[in-house]
Amino acid sequence: MDLDGQPRTPAEMVRVRFPDLDPQSGAGAARRWTRLIRLAEVVQEQQLAQARGEKSPTAVIAEARGVAPATVRGWLHQATREGFLCRSSYDSANRMVARRVRVLRKARGWSAKQLAEQCAELGAPWLTGDVLYLLEGARSRRINVDDLVALAKVFDTSAEQLLNATWCTVCGDAPPAGFTCNDCGAAT
Repeated sequence: MDLDGQPRTPAEMVRVRFPDLDPQSGAGAARRWTRLIRLAEVVQEQQLAQARGEKSPTAVIAEARGVAPATVRGWLHQATREGFLCRSSYDSANRMVARRVRVLRKARGWSAKQLAEQCAELGAPWLTGDVLYLLEGARSRRINVDDLVALAKVFDTSAEQLLNATWCTVCGDAPPAGFTCNDCGAAT
């Protein structure tokens, strides 16, 4: 990490974004790790080329890597979908809330269907299992204010807490009773 707390190396970028990914856990995880490292490298190369004032950072990266510019554009698109590049702060907040909802749901041992049932009981019937699946993936469904308020109610927290940047993505600042989170140190 650098002085601002930002990841410096591609491996750090991947570890920060995917803390549960262990490249030693199998061939599939190793392939995903390798792919994510490549995407993080391309993101850093793009940022450096932009900082140097290159007119076409994509072409510079393509030439250096010996691939077509379309391949680099594809990698950058994948990097955006994986969360290494943000299109806007809105997208970043959407991914942050999506990750927190997933952590809180899993901590309670709920499926997306069970979370949908909880939402319906508390007055948010529009949050169906399919909608929650899209929300958690931060893909084609964006989290709006009504969703945020309903999810905060279901998880007995506040909308501000779901949007809080310092929130622990491992335990959700609420480890199970009698346990301490090894990541953030929170205890219950």
